[in-house]
Amino acid sequence: MWTQYGSQSALGGYQLTMTGNESLLEMLNAEGVSTAFSLLSEELMNLTMAGADDADGDLTIVQTRHEQSAVAMADGYTRVRDDVGVALIGRGPAIAQTGTALTTAYNHGSNVLVVVATRPRQSFTDELNKGFRQESFIESLVDHFYVVRDEATFVPSFAEAFRKLHADSGPVVVQVPWDILDGELGEDDTWRDTTIGTERPDHTSAALQPDRRKVNRAASLYEECSVSNPPVILAGAGAVKDDAGEAISALAERLNAIIVTTMQSRTFLADHPYMPGFVGGLGDPTANACLRDSNFVLVLGASLNDHTTDQGELLKDSVTVHVDVEPAHLERYDRVDLSIVGGAAAMAEAFDAELADRDIDDAGRFWSDELAARLSEPEQVDSREFSANPRRVDPRALLSELDSLLPEERVVVTDTGHLTGWVIDRIAVTATDEFIWPMDFGSIGLGQPIGIGAAHATPGKPVVVFCGDGGFQMSLQELNTAVRSDLPLIVVIVNDDALGAEYQRMRHRDGSAEPALVDAPDFATIAEGFGATGYTIRSTEDLAAIDEDLSRAPARPIVLDCKVDQRVQIPAFDPDHESDSH
Repeated sequence: MWTQYGSQSALGGYQLTMTGNESLLEMLNAEGVSTAFSLLSEELMNLTMAGADDADGDLTIVQTRHEQSAVAMADGYTRVRDDVGVALIGRGPAIAQTGTALTTAYNHGSNVLVVVATRPRQSFTDELNKGFRQESFIESLVDHFYVVRDEATFVPSFAEAFRKLHADSGPVVVQVPWDILDGELGEDDTWRDTTIGTERPDHTSAALQPDRRKVNRAASLYEECSVSNPPVILAGAGAVKDDAGEAISALAERLNAIIVTTMQSRTFLADHPYMPGFVGGLGDPTANACLRDSNFVLVLGASLNDHTTDQGELLKDSVTVHVDVEPAHLERYDRVDLSIVGGAAAMAEAFDAELADRDIDDAGRFWSDELAARLSEPEQVDSREFSANPRRVDPRALLSELDSLLPEERVVVTDTGHLTGWVIDRIAVTATDEFIWPMDFGSIGLGQPIGIGAAHATPGKPVVVFCGDGGFQMSLQELNTAVRSDLPLIVVIVNDDALGAEYQRMRHRDGSAEPALVDAPDFATIAEGFGATGYTIRSTEDLAAIDEDLSRAPARPIVLDCKVDQRVQIPAFDPDHESDSH
């Protein structure tokens, strides 16, 4: 995909050069990027046309209905696939729309590349009133922001961006003036002299060894603290990615430690006899109790956000050692006794070796058949009774029935809100990369676009998105994107005709909860209008009637408008419900 410009060489032939758009497409192809998400704008028209005309490349540009959705889809794409998620965004109001999705990706550490255009260099004003403090805005959202000032910095900026992304340091934003995208760059092989498209070092635990002095200090902290209850190893997504299961199991045996996980990693080491579950505000009561009562906690590859620590309550009385490969993740939310940069497997192995050198072996001290039996006891069934509403389905029964009807092989995405508690309790997942909860910025409305991105990353595999009626309406237009892409998407709207979390909180306070009650439209009819299949669900019998449609990957998106009883609340929101997690 070369462009001939009219400058003749001394030999009388034409100089073959590339435009910025063409070079960008070649770099994306070299990096193996097969999908990008965008909402077409005037700055991106030539890039999009060049991509469509590129017979040698295999980049698909998915056209979304909103710029925020484009970034969210890139985020969902990279969360379930070991690949870079790419969003192509226009200038001014286009990039301004992306703030929530970009901050969500930043808080999660998603490997998202955002290429954003800006006005031509020779323009000091924007004739379409699209000018604003774009660079200041982006700098406030991400750590890695590269501004292309001229042709000479175009390729180096992208080379550095991909270097950061391969080191798991996303998201990264690269800003390019419109005239550089459309203009010629010069030499045709500039990017080939960089690391773009080359094999990168394997960022395994061997390359992320913790500082030996800090490992020594961690062992001293363990010796110094009064360990009267089993120590706890808290494993997060970083431990899963590092394949640290064997190293953690060996360390747990030496310490007779209990293993707990974050919610995102709740399938990790699930068969270990001393793993009671995941911790946090929505966590397993037994796991929360173990963490809260422990004197010493080793955290491997988890950010320790407020959801994991239940606003700090679960770690307030323990000596805590926090280990992560990303320095910015350490002590991001709260203070700990010791923070260490390192891989989860490398730290577990180094800590085990240091304890062995000190002749510390607590095998037989805490583990017992009795403890294993207690940790494996099933959670107490939620048997609270609520007066029946014949026009509404109990969300507990709804989600339990859906779990048995939906395809076993599936990716589950849950939006934020009151409904999350039902999804966590009643919808099973079998692998860490088959579950996404984009709660990283506390926003509702990102569930569906993140699910669409995940569906593009897992062709043919059904993706089930759970969202509330309020959150669904914030990205309703992207149902069109899913339909145009023929995605095997199942959207379950847990529709309580309310802003659920706010309603559940307000109803237990003095004053009216009426402001949180908002009647929702007929989503099944709306879905049909978009070209999807729509069903209205008021009972589990309604689900049974469409079991064949739900049990396999659908040929086109399905939307279930599930009319749930708003009086039924998750235990965490019920002041009359006794729970060990709070």
